[in-house]
Amino acid sequence: MKKKYQTIPVEEAEKISEKYKKDIIIINSWDTEFGVLHTTTYGVNEVQKHQAAKGGEIASKALGADLDLSNYYQDFRIETASYIEKIKNNIILLEDNTCTNMKETIINDLNLIQKRLGISLPDKKTCNKNK
Repeated sequence: MKKKYQTIPVEEAEKISEKYKKDIIIINSWDTEFGVLHTTTYGVNEVQKHQAAKGGEIASKALGADLDLSNYYQDFRIETASYIEKIKNNIILLEDNTCTNMKETIINDLNLIQKRLGISLPDKKTCNKNK
């Protein structure tokens, strides 16, 4: 009977963060039996979570991973991007036309936040991988 592939849980990265007092943790590990490069990332706060995730992608690509072939991942940035999109859509739906400039300013600020954090909603192909 073949062994089940085992990931490194985010909780383990969090323990390393706490023990060694580091704010961003990126773990890349190679599993020879399964031929899989596994990446686990952790950040203490929201910005550091995004930085860790982005760093994990960069490190994985540098180690030769093809992220398009990944069949499993958990990416909290999708939730953040969805939340920002929901806020923008709710602002657009506001009926008060007198606040048009304010709406545009808020939407521009949210777009800037998305850009700085490097997050956006994934395409449908990516969404299907998360199910």
